[in-house]
Amino acid sequence: MYATGVSKRFAASDDASALAAYLREISKLSRLTADEERALGARIRHDADQAAVTRLVEANLRFVVSYAKRYRGLGVSFLDLIHEGNLGLIEAARRFDPSRNVKFITYAVWWVREAMMHVLADQTRAFSFPPKLFASLHNATEDVSLSHPVDPARRDGPARELGDLLALDQPPIDHEMIRQADLDELAAALLDLDGKEREVMRLRFGLEDDEPHTLQEIGDRLHLTRERVRQIESRAKDKLRRSEKLRTHLN
Repeated sequence: MYATGVSKRFAASDDASALAAYLREISKLSRLTADEERALGARIRHDADQAAVTRLVEANLRFVVSYAKRYRGLGVSFLDLIHEGNLGLIEAARRFDPSRNVKFITYAVWWVREAMMHVLADQTRAFSFPPKLFASLHNATEDVSLSHPVDPARRDGPARELGDLLALDQPPIDHEMIRQADLDELAAALLDLDGKEREVMRLRFGLEDDEPHTLQEIGDRLHLTRERVRQIESRAKDKLRRSEKLRTHLN
């Protein structure tokens, strides 16, 4: 499987040529239709079909590469980030339940993110990095990369080939795809709330119109007092906090 092969075949030489070779290989893998994804999920769910796990994972390896770009330059090699993300993807495939009517990548993004954050956390602990400084450096790295892009004329050989492959057949860094996956994950979790709680939280998170609303605005819209809305929100958050997957959204 390419997902685990990245560490065995390429991680020993963490250079542009090795990464380019991996990206070339996964670029040949076809993606899945929604029906194909559901069919694979059913085979995994009911028969523990390993071939179905492999197919589902390999169809989504490019997403892991895109997601790993978020965390480059933080002390863990890009190949190691991809490898850890792939392990998270495999775990997600084994647990995926298509009957919940959630896209696989929507479900898998949490597993991918957790796997990458785990290896990054191990790295920061090794150097006694304060978590807040770790987050600040991540943000600063993104700011610098946007403010001072590399001149394409200065990229040649394997580095240039690698850059071309990183952009191959993918939306630019897949930020919108990641954002939508996060929103889909949140919306799916809200289904466990009762009607009023769900309505309040959808408005608070901006899932209705992409604009988060204040307690007062929600109260006016639902004909409730601000305090009543706050109580409903508090009760809903208590329920959602029981889901490990939603702590990022609630903090």
